[in-house]
Order: sequence, then structure tokens, then C-alpha cells
Amino acid sequence: MANSAQIRERLARRRRTRLPHLEDMRQTPAVVVLGERGCGKSVALEQEHAQLDAAGVPVTFLHLGRDVFDVTSAATRLEQALCTGLEVGTRFLLLDGLDEGLSDIPGLE
Repeated sequence: MANSAQIRERLARRRRTRLPHLEDMRQTPAVVVLGERGCGKSVALEQEHAQLDAAGVPVTFLHLGRDVFDVTSAATRLEQALCTGLEVGTRFLLLDGLDEGLSDIPGLE
């Protein structure tokens, strides 16, 4: 287990080698966030959802492992998310749990 000095050093190293934030990539049509389980992908997507929502930007957060139960519900939720905000122009769809959805929902692939 890391002591507090080691944790501070890790955080300092991360600050020096800044990774791109999701907000830096908002003009990119599609972004895939990859990482080991527990590294913070879901937290990053939840934070991005909150920031976009607070700014009044049309955004939908969909967790394929929790919010979708079969191919029909996946299609319905995705259609709703993609059609909402068309009149506004820019909208965001944040998909989380892709690995869970693909493994748990037959036919989703």
C-alpha cells in the first residue's frame, strides 16, 4: 500500500504529464475511453455528463450494463438519445459499460 508521500508524488507526476480531458475533445465526433477496470472511466464520463448538462448542452448518459436489458431496449434508448436535440445541432451521447453490454446482451454486437 502506498504511503502519503508516494501518493503525492504520483499526483504530481500526473499533473506534469497532463492527459487530455474529455472537454478537450468535444469537437471530436467520437471518442473511446479505454482503461483497466476501476481506473475512473465511468467517473470521467459522469463528470463530463454533469458539466455538459449544467451548460445546457443536450446530453444523454447511457450505461449499457445497467440501463439496457436487451437489443430492443438498446435500440430504443439509442434512438431516443440520437434524435433528442436534433433541432439544437450539437448533442452528446455518452455510452458507458460497453464491455458489459457486449458480454451480457446477446445480439448487441
